[in-house]
Amino acid sequence: MKDSLDLERLLVPLAIAATFSVAASFSLPAVAFAASFRGLGVLPGGEYPYSKALDISADGSVVVGESLSANGLEAFRWSASTGMVGLGNLGGVESFSSALGVSADGLVVVGGSSSPQSGSRSEAFRWTAATGMVGLGALPGGEEYSSAASGVSGDGSVATGSSTSDLSPTWGEAFRWTEVTGLVGLGVLPGSEIPTTVPERISADGTVVVGWAFTENGREAFRWSEADGLVGLGDLPAGNFDSWARGVSAEGSVIVGSALNPGPTSFLWAAATGLVDLGRPPGGNSSSAWGVSADGLVVVGDAGVAGERVPAIWDESHGMRNLVDVLVDLGLASDMAGWDLELAKAVSADGLTVVGWGYNASGGQEAWIANLGQPSLVEIPTVSRAALIVFGALLATVALVTLRLR
Repeated sequence: MKDSLDLERLLVPLAIAATFSVAASFSLPAVAFAASFRGLGVLPGGEYPYSKALDISADGSVVVGESLSANGLEAFRWSASTGMVGLGNLGGVESFSSALGVSADGLVVVGGSSSPQSGSRSEAFRWTAATGMVGLGALPGGEEYSSAASGVSGDGSVATGSSTSDLSPTWGEAFRWTEVTGLVGLGVLPGSEIPTTVPERISADGTVVVGWAFTENGREAFRWSEADGLVGLGDLPAGNFDSWARGVSAEGSVIVGSALNPGPTSFLWAAATGLVDLGRPPGGNSSSAWGVSADGLVVVGDAGVAGERVPAIWDESHGMRNLVDVLVDLGLASDMAGWDLELAKAVSADGLTVVGWGYNASGGQEAWIANLGQPSLVEIPTVSRAALIVFGALLATVALVTLRLR
């Protein structure tokens, strides 16, 4: 009898332990979402309330843009911990600045500012907390001293923008800047009576610049790399020849922008496909793409729907959608009460945090940030069919051994 009892004491805990071990091996992830929407406010002292969000850091924690303040139009940097902070300007007769691009970690900001050299026009700047706002100069040969930086690489070491130059004395030539080289002109596409290249963004790795240029055909989106130089991306098949690139994926393989097909529509470009029409939201008659996630799978911009301008978002599974509808479906209707959202300008690397601008409940134009929900994987033990079979077999074994010993 003692042998039987000892064996039961040994086998029963083993059976239970084995069952929970198998069950744990079949755990499933539960996804929790924390969608949110908020206005970013405005800088103090402005003639009237006004702010626009123009870029977001890769991790979604820092937003940059412009706001009216006591200094006039002023570049800002925003984070949840600091709120909106003005970055000042380079001085000069005029008093203005605008932040157009931000590094992946939010520590480097680029844009354009008034300066003593630029008169009524702007000079490209690079800002860090350590250096403050530093002017980057302009390319030689322009009729007027004018430049602005529109994008920066992920590590903040490479910037792109446009500057008047000997190739484009009045309109501007695309440049690429590093601390070692200074401003280096990227040239213009051939054939236009108005030689100009206007870069919009640079890839996170700093190797690809995208934007638009005037050509003999009209305005044309371009891609620049050190290996290939300036390359026109063509146009969609219908409508007048008109395309412009505004966003690029982290490694430069996916480009987004807008073209006519025949009306304004968003496009996505890859080397294998060329320009692909991304369509319009349901009920929409136009769309424009402004930003893209690091992997090229999420695109944001704006669209015309029922006579209104609305922010838009695209992914391959859902197509082009009105972002307002998406946010309402995420339960954010009360957070957006009274707001008229206009445009989504940029998106974080993971495609989950979007920034743009619209009109708040008081009627002022204000920057906003929306999070579509951050996945949080939690392992939840579940008793699988396999676990139940093992559990039953082990209990049967215990019972059989017990009976035989008795």
